[in-house]
Amino acid sequence: SIWLYNSYYVEKADIGLRITSLLSKSIDQEMEFRYDEHLSEEEMVFETSEDTLIDPAQIKAQGNINKDEIKETNMLQQVLEILGQPLQMEVLDSLFQKKLSDAKISGKYTLSYKDSTGSILEEVGDLSFSKRNKAFRSESFLIASGKRIQAIIDIPTSSIFLQMAWLLAGSFLTLLII
Repeated sequence: SIWLYNSYYVEKADIGLRITSLLSKSIDQEMEFRYDEHLSEEEMVFETSEDTLIDPAQIKAQGNINKDEIKETNMLQQVLEILGQPLQMEVLDSLFQKKLSDAKISGKYTLSYKDSTGSILEEVGDLSFSKRNKAFRSESFLIASGKRIQAIIDIPTSSIFLQMAWLLAGSFLTLLII
């Protein structure tokens, strides 16, 4: 029973890591959609290095930015926001929901978008449980100007056991053989 208890929490932690990874991929994909939809039609010129600060007036004056020249996701997020293309929570919600479904991870979730002080700017998903302490909270990802996004998901015990199905079946067979 100790083994089962430990296996349960190892599997739950693994699901949590996968959720965090899926959120990160969804954020990147949503950012790509905004870039492709609003900025890719024109040639952009913008040079930067890791220690260069982004000047909003300069970016607006130049009008465009070459995505390939921007190394960091956070910087592109900030540039998109400055150019009037902020994070689209509905799109992110759809992408994240699809990725969870493809990964066979079920459960109610909320995507929480907060400002630099931690105040909620916007939430999407099932808002009924987001304040619960026992819900899994993904890593919080920086978007732009101190704003962060985080997934809060209620992972049902049945989901964890479904993910453990082969492990449980193998353990049961081992017990029968012994």
